[in-house]
Amino acid sequence: GVGAIFDRVLTELVNKMRDMQMDKTELGCLRAIVLFNPDAKGLSNTSEVELLREKVYASLEAYCKQKYPEQQG
Repeated sequence: GVGAIFDRVLTELVNKMRDMQMDKTELGCLRAIVLFNPDAKGLSNTSEVELLREKVYASLEAYCKQKYPEQQG
């Protein structure tokens, strides 16, 4: 069923993230990006949540450009 599909997709995602050997900063940023979802129901200020998410995106991008300069793009 749907639960089995979700479990399989989640397992594949976790395995790929392990293969990428992401550090705590990268994982923390990705968690924040997921958490700051402006489409979540019941939010009173979606624009503020979107702004926070964009700041995390920008921080993650800057961090990755510094950590992996050979992988631009």
